[in-house]
Amino acid sequence: EGLQEVPPPKAVQQIRSSLVQYQPHLTIEAPIQDQVLKKAIGEKWELIVNLQDWPLVEDAEFGLGPHLVIQVDDAQPIRISDSDGGRISIPMDALNPGSHRLVAYLAYPWGEA
Repeated sequence: EGLQEVPPPKAVQQIRSSLVQYQPHLTIEAPIQDQVLKKAIGEKWELIVNLQDWPLVEDAEFGLGPHLVIQVDDAQPIRISDSDGGRISIPMDALNPGSHRLVAYLAYPWGEA
């Protein structure tokens, strides 16, 4: 009694089964790990990632589908749902001086990595 595990909704199961065919590969091309960004205070910078074998989708009727998530430190995540080929260039807001944590991952439509 108490807690009981239940299966995910049918729609979630269908989406997962349609995405299982993909073997995604995501790499951050720039900036490279431990790179020091030499930007003026308030100056924007560019994040470049390479994404292979993962669909990025946003539908007018159904909303966000499989997507790429970018997050710097504890800022609001940026959800990317389109690309022009495998190389994706993302303009990023300026950073304060100091060390930062950049996270990039692929997500299902409901946000699960």
